[in-house]
Amino acid sequence: MNRDCIQIIIPSKPEYVSTVRLATSSMASHVGFDVEAIEDLRVAISEACNMMMAGTDIKIEVKIDGNCMQITVEKVDQDIQYNTGEREEMGKLILSTLVDEVEFTGRRICFKKTVEEP
Repeated sequence: MNRDCIQIIIPSKPEYVSTVRLATSSMASHVGFDVEAIEDLRVAISEACNMMMAGTDIKIEVKIDGNCMQITVEKVDQDIQYNTGEREEMGKLILSTLVDEVEFTGRRICFKKTVEEP
């Protein structure tokens, strides 16, 4: 079974989110996601990164296990939590509709998506 782990650390700046989106969509393509699911992942990773934008670097970890991707987005600084407010509540709702599972903690967002069998 194919088990890979990719980690990316970016500054907390919006201009780097597009790099993460591109890398995530490339990995999802290799796993076997269709175009619609890849776009869902691109939007999900953007929302998660945007929720983490606040002064410290952001670590993105993608674990691939067969036909499943688990993505964790977290603050590098353990003491800083992700933003909370109306915008972030909307982000949580968006993430919940785009992926199979999602978990929110004070400084981390973890979500999974699995390739749907035809």
